[in-house]
Amino acid sequence: MSFAFDFHVHSWFSYDALLAPAEAFKAARRLGVSAIAITDHYNMDGFGAFRAASAASPGVTWVPGMELSVATSFRDRDVVALGVPRNAPELLEDVVMCYRAWMRNYNRALLAGFEALGIPFGEEEKHYLLDTSRPGEASSIQGEVRLPILPLEAWLVNAGVISDRMEFSGLVERAMKAVGGMPPLPDADNVLPRFRKLGALLILAHPQRFLEEYGEKCLDALVEETGVEGIEAGHLAHSEAQAGRYVEYAERRGMLVSGGTDTHLPGEAQFIGQWMSKCRQVDKNGHFTRDIQVTGRRAFEKKQVLPLLERLSIPVRA
Repeated sequence: MSFAFDFHVHSWFSYDALLAPAEAFKAARRLGVSAIAITDHYNMDGFGAFRAASAASPGVTWVPGMELSVATSFRDRDVVALGVPRNAPELLEDVVMCYRAWMRNYNRALLAGFEALGIPFGEEEKHYLLDTSRPGEASSIQGEVRLPILPLEAWLVNAGVISDRMEFSGLVERAMKAVGGMPPLPDADNVLPRFRKLGALLILAHPQRFLEEYGEKCLDALVEETGVEGIEAGHLAHSEAQAGRYVEYAERRGMLVSGGTDTHLPGEAQFIGQWMSKCRQVDKNGHFTRDIQVTGRRAFEKKQVLPLLERLSIPVRA
C-alpha cells in the first residue's frame, strides 16, 4: 500500500515489549511502511532513541505517541495519543510519574495477592524478573515498571503454579481480588485533557467487543467522556466485521479512523503495517505460533484514513 502506516507499535520502553527501536524502523522501511507511531505504555522515555532510529531510516516518518490506560465509566480503557509534541516528556513529566507510581502499586498488590494465594513469588523474584527480562537501555532509565507479562507467565508455568499461559489472566484476577482489587488507574478526566491541550490526537484503542457488549449509545457516551477524536478500527483483535462497524460508526460521527498492529516483540516486526491483511502470529524468536485474521482490506478504503494522515501531516505517496 502506498499509504501504509502503523499507528500502534511498542518498543522495549514498554514494560511488556522487547522490540528495539532501531529494529522497528528498519522493519518499517523494509516493508514500505511510510509512517509508524511508537505508542509505549505510560511513558515517552524512548523519544531520543526513536528520533535517532527515524533519522537512520529515511522515508519512515516517526509519529510521537503514547498509550494511556485510564479509568472511565465503562471500565478501564486504552487510548492512543498520536502527534504528541517532541518536548512532551518535559511538559507531561507529572503524568508519567503518576503512571510510574501506579505500576509500583500494581506490583505491590500483585505480590500481596500471590502471598494470599500461597504462591511463592515475592520481592526477590520480582527483582530477578525485572533485572533479567528488560533491556538495559530501558531499565537504566525507568527503574521499576509493571512486571512484564511473558517472563512472569513463564515463571509461573515453570514453578507449576499454572499449567499453561492460558491460565495467567485468571490467576492475576484472583490475586488482585484477594487484596481488594487492582489499584485504580488514573482517571480519564485527569490525564486525557493534558494531551489534548498539547495538540495530540486521542484515539480509542482496540475497542474490540464494545459495541456488542454495550451498544452504540454507550459508545457515544464513552466518546463524549474521553474526548477521543478517532477510533482504532484496524487492530489484530478485530474481525473484519468488527472493523467495518467501527469504520461506519466513525464516519457517521465525523471521527478519524486509525489502525495498527500493536506490535510488541521482535518476531512481530515483520508484520508492521500489515494490520489490513492476513498474517501469522509469532513468538519473540520469530517462530510461528498460530494464524490470526487481521482486519480485512475490504473494511477500509484510502479515503477513510486520509483525514488522520492529513491531521498528522503525513505525506501520502500517489
